[in-house]
Amino acid sequence: MLLVACANVANLNLTRIAAREREFAVRRAIGGSRGRIGRQVLVEQLVLATLGGALGVGLAAVGTPLLVHWLPAGTPRLDEVGIDARVLLFTGALVLLAAGIAALGPTLRTAGIREAAALGSASRSAGPTAWGRRFSNALVVGEVAVASILLIGAGLLMRSLRAVLERDPGVRVERIVTARITQDAARCDDSMGSCAATFVRIEEALSRIPGVSGAAIANMLPLDGQVNWFAMHVEDHPVEPGEPAHILNQLSVSPGYFRIAGMRLEEGRLLDATDDCRWQQQAGDCRGGEMVAVVSRSLAETYWPGESAIGKTIRPVWLRQWSRIVGVVSDVRQESLSSDPAPTFYWPLGQWGTRSMTAMLESDLPAPMLEPEIRRAVASVDPVTPVSRIQSMEAIVAGSVAGSRTSALLLAVFAGSALLLGAIGVYGVLSYGVSSRRQEIGVRLAIGAAPGRVMGMVVGQALLLVAVGLGIGILGALALAGLLERFVFGVSARDPLTFALVALVFLSMGALAGYLPARRATRVPATEALQAE
Repeated sequence: MLLVACANVANLNLTRIAAREREFAVRRAIGGSRGRIGRQVLVEQLVLATLGGALGVGLAAVGTPLLVHWLPAGTPRLDEVGIDARVLLFTGALVLLAAGIAALGPTLRTAGIREAAALGSASRSAGPTAWGRRFSNALVVGEVAVASILLIGAGLLMRSLRAVLERDPGVRVERIVTARITQDAARCDDSMGSCAATFVRIEEALSRIPGVSGAAIANMLPLDGQVNWFAMHVEDHPVEPGEPAHILNQLSVSPGYFRIAGMRLEEGRLLDATDDCRWQQQAGDCRGGEMVAVVSRSLAETYWPGESAIGKTIRPVWLRQWSRIVGVVSDVRQESLSSDPAPTFYWPLGQWGTRSMTAMLESDLPAPMLEPEIRRAVASVDPVTPVSRIQSMEAIVAGSVAGSRTSALLLAVFAGSALLLGAIGVYGVLSYGVSSRRQEIGVRLAIGAAPGRVMGMVVGQALLLVAVGLGIGILGALALAGLLERFVFGVSARDPLTFALVALVFLSMGALAGYLPARRATRVPATEALQAE
């Protein structure tokens, strides 16, 4: 963006230098050195850049609170965003850099002014030299190239975000409110069974809240960015000494979890109240019943393709007891919408629990209305147990894609701004070129040239500049495709549709930028154009 803006300012400066050639020639003729004239141009540009930087800081001071409010709440270090001494120093450095870049071309141009030619010119309005035209055209080509790379990147990220949002998370998102509940460590320190018993009572209290049609408890939520990997032994898949163990995702859930989450039972049965094996931490095993598990479809197909997983057994490497698989359920995207379903096994809450679990409530009421009722229900079971992170499942899904959405939108804003600056650059160069060729265009019209042909000539020049810049930008985007692959999902970083749409946008922009000055030029009467000099 900064380079595109500097290129535009440099083009404006070249136009000003062309109009001031006689002035600089007079300065040179009365003893002014090239260095002094160059410093004058640089100082003028530095003043403009400083004023622009000051205005930018003012706009940033107003816009920063709005940006902080607009960004997702989970954005890291959001509370540190603000304008401080570091920002001002960085802005000052950018002002110097921008002034130097924008003044480079004009400074070189003043060094090449020939006094005799400039003073002896009969023209009252100096036109661009061949060097000036080439430099301006190169700047416009560079603007289009940079802007096209930005727009291609933005297009790929937007299409990637759309592909992610269209994925099935594997769980029901609507009408679900969640809350994190953390018990006191001293109350469930001796055995996990005591923790589970308290959570069972909390689940019952939550399900009695008016407007709540069901509740469940789980140690982790889908799409919450967390995966609970366990090193496991799997029946029929022994691990040789020295080889890594099988790594599976583990969830501890209450029996109602599968219904509340909207998961499908595909084989066998779900967990129920009869699965009452209680984990004894001190003993290191499960007492009072058989250890059982429900597994996801992806786990079953990974280890027992083409056969039933019911009756197979799995166990963590640090336990002696095996868990018998009693059911197979549909897959869930545990980590994020863009991740593949992890091979997952589900244990009953009492079989393996923690003191910090999450409640899921099925209700038509929004999270803010349910929050006081949830806190009262938990307090009725254990007054000292804190409740946190009360939010809807929809908010969790939105948070899981917040980073991708923010990146895509910010890049789209920058790309759109760069596209606008590129269009202004093309328009400015052609407009100045047309105005300096008024006499030539007047002659062409006077001797019978059709206005459409003159207009086509100018529009063709615009399309040529845009096409060259677009070609360079597309090659640059293809070269950067390897870097973009890490940030896109469901679309190739070399997606031909995105590239084609960007090309169409830029060619349309070029045609419009060329049409406006061409139309203005052809509407000037030939006699007026010939008398302009």
